[in-house]
Amino acid sequence: MTLEEFKTLKPGDKVKIIDRPIWGMKNGVPEMDKRRGEIMTVSSMLTSEIFGPYAIMKEGITKDGFVNYYCWYPWMIAKKVPDTITMEIPEDNGKIYTETEVKIMLLEREFAEFREQIKDELARLKSRLFDYMDKK
Repeated sequence: MTLEEFKTLKPGDKVKIIDRPIWGMKNGVPEMDKRRGEIMTVSSMLTSEIFGPYAIMKEGITKDGFVNYYCWYPWMIAKKVPDTITMEIPEDNGKIYTETEVKIMLLEREFAEFREQIKDELARLKSRLFDYMDKK
């Protein structure tokens, strides 16, 4: 992420952490490397006189207020994650859905697939039962 993009972040924004090892932190703060590729929420934006602007992430703050994932600098963040997600559904002409709506649609699809699997398994078990009954 560029410095200009980083400076536009505000508390509540969601960002994706870079996928590669975090330069300069691999040996010093392994907890930060564990967050590679994850989406985190900005808690606050601060500036160090020595290192410049950095972010504190909500996921790195304990319930006691202790910051355990330290400072996130621009080079550690891949991009800002949009609040909405476009899901390509031909019949909806690329309508924009919120993240929650997308999750609900995916769960509904999974549920429909699961129902079909249950129907198939029930039919298979009925068939086996009838075969068993015919042999008696």
